[in-house]
Amino acid sequence: MIYGIIAALDEELLPLLERTEVHESKACCGTTIYRGELGGRQAVLCKCSIGTLNAAICTNIVIREFGATAVINTGIAGALGEGVQVLDLVISKDVTRYDIDAPIYHKYYPFTTVYEANAILAGRAIKAAEALQKPDGAPVRVHHGRVLTGDHFVESSQMKRELIAKYRPLCCEMEGAAVAHAALVNDCPFLVIRAMSDCADENANESYDNLISHAGLLSARTVLGILAQDDGSAL
Repeated sequence: MIYGIIAALDEELLPLLERTEVHESKACCGTTIYRGELGGRQAVLCKCSIGTLNAAICTNIVIREFGATAVINTGIAGALGEGVQVLDLVISKDVTRYDIDAPIYHKYYPFTTVYEANAILAGRAIKAAEALQKPDGAPVRVHHGRVLTGDHFVESSQMKRELIAKYRPLCCEMEGAAVAHAALVNDCPFLVIRAMSDCADENANESYDNLISHAGLLSARTVLGILAQDDGSAL
């Protein structure tokens, strides 16, 4: 198994890159892609920058040029679902977008706007996340469900209510569905992991700034927990 690990921001990727024995690095598409060993497993790490276009491009490269056979998108998000709070972890059951015309997308390849995460990776992520603690020592709350993607930073209670009513998501972010789409068309299993940095409301910017490092680290530690459970079996 070669794990492709995609994150948008330094705060999301550096906790993993610092633990990686880098064998090769290559400048590509405005970023650097690293190939090496992380937690005893082969891994390809990439900071894609924010947004769906960057995420899709980098995921495709990580799979097709660097040989990733499973993709994990790690990072932070805004909490949407009932009971989801800052520094909680969300493990994707599926991922979809809210900023597209979904009906027309269903007429053309790949004929879907909802992407199912790999159940084995999700199970390992849940087990890993349930063993984590927040900075204050409290156990991390773990949720399993829908991750919602769009090219907006959601910071409006009204928009939050509208997204919840239409999609029933647990959280919102800006890359997951693009990673999932690129994985699907390359027949590659994927998972999206998100730690909550804010509540996608009028206080989102301040909360994001205060919690980005803590949230990014929780998500990264979940990735490490997944790799530790890799027993060599197929996904």
